[in-house]
Amino acid sequence: SVLSLGGVVYCRTVHVGGRHMDDAITEHMREHHDLLISQEMAESLKHGIGCALPPAVERTMIAKGRGLRTGFPMQVEVTASEVHMALADPVGRISQSIIASLERIPPDLASDVAEMGVVLTGGCALLVDLDRALGEATGMPVVVPDDPICAVVVGAARYLAEPAPNRAAM
Repeated sequence: SVLSLGGVVYCRTVHVGGRHMDDAITEHMREHHDLLISQEMAESLKHGIGCALPPAVERTMIAKGRGLRTGFPMQVEVTASEVHMALADPVGRISQSIIASLERIPPDLASDVAEMGVVLTGGCALLVDLDRALGEATGMPVVVPDDPICAVVVGAARYLAEPAPNRAAM
């Protein structure tokens, strides 16, 4: 969403989020390791070694699941680079969405956004280097609030706490 003066200027829903990132990791493990992992294991890999840019330091984690060929439990060592590759498509879709949104707002507002930057909210904002990756893709500053998971709720509460006449001035 693009917000200005207390209102929504442009809003577009893109179905890419944490669950889609988890699904991308699950699919990567299936294709590259013949390993079926749970949603929880995918999320653990995302939080543990996931990153939106190539990792500066290679880290690894053990992924546990069921071997697709044998049907038996198995585990494999997974690198941060692998998880980064698995997340490339969802991260790319998010950056494309930001760019598409900017193309649909008034030029004067677009220049304000380019100067002020983008604020990431929600759980995906916690992905390591997502802010840097989106900044590189869009050429704009990208910031993550202290508590991105609750940022939208806190902002909405503040907005609703304002007396109605003052809302238009925001």
